[in-house]
Amino acid sequence: VEVSAQTGMEVQKPNPIRMQLFEILQERIIRRHLVSPSQPLDERNQQYTAALHCLRTLLQSARVVEGTTLHAQGNRLDVDPKLLGQLFLSIAAKTIGSPTLQQQQQRYYASVDLCLKLLIALVQRHPESASSQLMPLLLLSHHDDNNDHGSLNYGRHSHAKEPSSIFLKVLRAQSFNIARAEWADSSTRKNNPHVAATETNEAANLGVLLLDHAPPSLMDQWLKSSRTGGRSLTFGDKIRAAVKHWIEFCQDCLAAPEQSPQAHDNGEMALLAGTLLRRIPFYSMLENDSLLRAGADLARVLFQRFFECESFSMSQNCRADRGYANALLKAIGGSETPQGVVLKMTLPVKCALDSQISDADAGEDVMSRLLKLSTDQSQNHPKSSAMNGQAVLRAMLRTHPGPFLEQQNLWTLFIDHVGGFDPDRQQRSVPQDCIQALAIFLEGRMDILGEQTDATGTFPEKVAENVVPILTGVLADEKNSPLKTFALASFGSLLPSDWKTIRERNRSLAFDCIDLVMAICRDENASAKLRKAAFKGLGDVCTNYFAIFKGTPESTAINDENKRVCHKVCECLEGELRSDVNGSSSMALYAFGNLVRIVNDISSLLLEPSTLEKFAALLLRACDANSECKSAVVDPKTKTNAIRGLSHLLCLLYSSTNGNTRFTVYQEKIDCSSILVRTCNSLSWFVQQTVSIAQSEDNKSNAITETDSKKRVLSWKERAAIKKLGWGACHALSLILSTVQHVGLDDKSFEATQQCIRILMDCVVNLHRMNEKVAMIAMSALRSVDLSVSRISELSVGRAQQNSLVLGPLIATCLDYAFLATETKIKQSDGGDESLSPKLRIQLNNLLLHMLACCAVSDAEVLLFQTLKASDNDSTRKGK
Repeated sequence: VEVSAQTGMEVQKPNPIRMQLFEILQERIIRRHLVSPSQPLDERNQQYTAALHCLRTLLQSARVVEGTTLHAQGNRLDVDPKLLGQLFLSIAAKTIGSPTLQQQQQRYYASVDLCLKLLIALVQRHPESASSQLMPLLLLSHHDDNNDHGSLNYGRHSHAKEPSSIFLKVLRAQSFNIARAEWADSSTRKNNPHVAATETNEAANLGVLLLDHAPPSLMDQWLKSSRTGGRSLTFGDKIRAAVKHWIEFCQDCLAAPEQSPQAHDNGEMALLAGTLLRRIPFYSMLENDSLLRAGADLARVLFQRFFECESFSMSQNCRADRGYANALLKAIGGSETPQGVVLKMTLPVKCALDSQISDADAGEDVMSRLLKLSTDQSQNHPKSSAMNGQAVLRAMLRTHPGPFLEQQNLWTLFIDHVGGFDPDRQQRSVPQDCIQALAIFLEGRMDILGEQTDATGTFPEKVAENVVPILTGVLADEKNSPLKTFALASFGSLLPSDWKTIRERNRSLAFDCIDLVMAICRDENASAKLRKAAFKGLGDVCTNYFAIFKGTPESTAINDENKRVCHKVCECLEGELRSDVNGSSSMALYAFGNLVRIVNDISSLLLEPSTLEKFAALLLRACDANSECKSAVVDPKTKTNAIRGLSHLLCLLYSSTNGNTRFTVYQEKIDCSSILVRTCNSLSWFVQQTVSIAQSEDNKSNAITETDSKKRVLSWKERAAIKKLGWGACHALSLILSTVQHVGLDDKSFEATQQCIRILMDCVVNLHRMNEKVAMIAMSALRSVDLSVSRISELSVGRAQQNSLVLGPLIATCLDYAFLATETKIKQSDGGDESLSPKLRIQLNNLLLHMLACCAVSDAEVLLFQTLKASDNDSTRKGK
C-alpha cells in the first residue's frame, strides 16, 4: 500500500516479489502433481510439503495486506483454484482406499488436512472467485472404488447411505473421527496422534466458507430445476443432486449415535448445517421439492440436537457449547447485516416449525420447549454467560412471531417468561433478557403487520392487558436500569391498533405512557445511551399514536387533546436541542421529523406557527455548513436527522392538499420563503460537496472542503460522512421540490429551487464517478419534479425565455450522457474498468423519458436544437 505524497490517497499495488513466488510455487506443484499425483505428503516429500505451507502463508499474508478480491472479469487470482482442488481430490481419493494400518492412516490424514487448510486460505483470499470454481469441482467429484473399508469407515452408523462425492466422504469421515475422539479419554488421546490430527473438522470449515462466499445469483442458476425434459442430466441437475446429498449426509452426521451431546467440536458440523439452510436458495422452490424437504429434515435434527445439548449441560451444571445455538441462529435469522437488512427465517426452518404445529401427534412443539428452556435458564442459571435458549428464542421472536400471536398457550408461556420476575431482585441480568425478548417480539410483529390502524383479532387487547403494565412498571422504576432501554424500544414498536385499543380502554393510560417516555427524555441524571433511546422511542410513539387520527375528521375536543400532546412533545424536544448536554440532539431531531411528518397527514391538526419557526431556526443551525461545532465528521447523524426534519417541515408548511386553511395560516404567520431559501442553499451545498468528492477521487486529486482554509486532505471517514449527507440531501430535495412545485413562489424561492435542480443534474453529469446510492436518489429526485417549461412560466410571469434555457441544457445533458453510457458499455466489453450498473441505466432511461414527457409543444424548438447539439457532441467524441 502506497500513499501518494501529492494527493494523500492510498493506492494498493500487488507485491511483485509475492506474485513471483506464487508463480514458482504453482509450477512446483504442477510438476510434482504430474509425477506422483496420489502420494501422501510426509517426511519423504519435505520440500514439496514446505512449498505448500509456504503457499498457504503467502495467501494469508496477501489477504491481510491487500484484502480480498471480488468476483469480476479480469481479476487475476494468486493461485489457480482448480489446481489446488485437483491436488486435494487426488490425495483424498487415495486416502479413501488406503490400507488400515495406523501409520499409513496418519500419513494420508495429514496430507488431506494440509490440502484442506490450503484451500481455506485460498477461499479467504479470493472469496467469490475461488468458491465459484471450487464448489462444483468438489461436489461433483466421484470416487468409484468399491473398496471403502479403509480409513474412512463410519462406525456404528453403517446403515446410512454412502456418499459418492470425495469431498463429502472426507467431510463425513472427519466428523465421525472427531466424535470418537470426544468419547476417548485423555490418556488415549495423548497416545493416539491420529485422533489429535482430526480434532478440527477442516472439511466442514471449508464447506462453510464455500457456501458463505458463493455468489447468490450463481447459486440460483446452479439449483434451477431442469425443464428440458431430456433423459440426460444437466449440470444443474447434478449440482442439485450433490447439494441434496450434502444436506442428507450432514443430517446423518448430526443424528448419528457417535455424536455425543457434550461433544464441543460438533459445532463445526452444526455450523455447516446452519450455513446450508441459510445459503441455499430455498425460497424459489416449490413446497414438494425434494431439496426443500431435505432441508426441513435437517432443521428438525438441529433443533433436536440443540435441546439435547442444552438439557445435558443443565443436568451436569456445566456451560453448554454454542455450536448448535450458532447454527440455529444462522438458519433462523434475525441479525442485521452491515447494510441494515434484517435476515429472515429460512424456508426449511419455517416448514419444519409449521409441520410440527400442524401435526397433533408430534408431541410438544419447538416453540413451547424453547420458551420453557429460556425461562428455566433465566430463573435457575442467571449468572450463566451462555444462555443459548434466550439467544435462539430472541431470533425466533424476531423472524417468526406469528405463532405467539395466534396460539393462546404460547402467549401465556411467553408472558410468564417476560413478566414472571420480581423487579426488586438483585439479579438484574434475568429481567433484562426477558424485557429484551419482549422488545424484539414487538419489533418482529411490526415488520409482519406494518402500520395497521385497525385491530387485528384480539391481540391489541392482550397488549393493553399484559404488555403495557410490564412496560410502565419498568419505566416508573426510579433506578437507572438497563431494562428501560428495551422498554422504550417496546413502546416505540406498538402499532396504531395497539394505541387505539389502549385509548378505548383507558384514555389516561395512553397519556401516562407518553409522559413516562418524556420524563426519561428530560432526566438529566440518565445516561446518554438511555436518553437517546428515549428520544427515539418518543419519535416512534408519535408516528404510531397520531396515525390513529390520520385521514379521519375528529371532534374539537380530540383536536385540542392532540394539540396539547404535540405542545408537550415540542417543549421536550426544544429543551434538548437548545441544551444538548448529553449529546442526544440527533435522536431529538429524529423525533421532531417523525412528529411533523405524521401531523402533515392530519388535516385538522395545526401546530403553533411560533413553534415551527423556532424549530426551523434550530434545524438550520444544525445544517449550517460553516458551523464548526456541528461538523459532519463529529456527528453526521445529527446533520442527517436535521436534513430529514427540514424536509418534512417544509412539506408541512407548503402542503395545500389537506386543506387550505392550515396552508394559509402558515403562509401568513411564518416567513416560509426565507426557510425554503436557506434550506435549499444548505442542501445544495451538501450535494455539491458530494459531487466534488466524487470528482476528486476519480481524478486522484486532493479532496478538499471549500470551507477549510488550511486546504487539508479529507480522510476516508470524512469523505464517507459527506457522501452520506449528500444522499440525505438528495432525498430531502425530492420531497421538497415535489411539494413546492404546485405553489406560486417568489423570485428568491424560485431561483433557489432552480439551483437545486442544477445541482441534482451535476450528479447525473458525474454519474460514472458518483456513489451509486447518491446517483440513484438524485435521479429519483429529478423525476419527482414537473420540469415543464410552460408550467414554470405560468407560475413565474416574465421568465419564459429564462426557463426554456434552464430545461433545454438539462435534457441535453441527459441525452449526451445517454450516448456516453452506451459508449461506456462498449468500452467495458473490451475489458475496461468503467461501467454503469443495470440499476443506473434503467434509472437514467426513466429520467430521460420523464424530462421529455414534461415538455410542451412550445418547447420543441429548444429541445430539437439541444438534441442535435448532443448528437453532434457524441459524433465529435467518437471521431476523436
